[in-house]
Amino acid sequence: MKDHVIQVCSESGRLLKPNPIAFGKNLNTKDIERAENLSINCGIMIAAGSALQFYPEAGFPQEAKMNGADLAIITLSSTPLDDMADVVIPLKISDFLDKLGDC
Repeated sequence: MKDHVIQVCSESGRLLKPNPIAFGKNLNTKDIERAENLSINCGIMIAAGSALQFYPEAGFPQEAKMNGADLAIITLSSTPLDDMADVVIPLKISDFLDKLGDC
């Protein structure tokens, strides 16, 4: 797997999102193809912090599930894929990570 540098905001100390995509902006074709390949071949798909309303991102968990992966959804809102998920955790990502850190 390619090494990536994790960037941190110098003011807040929070992680910076690499390559954010604005609504209506085209996604990188290579990124989509890589996500599709990973979705088809993964053993578990964790969809975190997404309402899974827009494609192609909403299709990746479906692809994973159709190819035998377990599906976990972690997001505060309900999603159209909740019924197909093996686990649905209705929490904000930050709250989930806090609870995970307590384990």
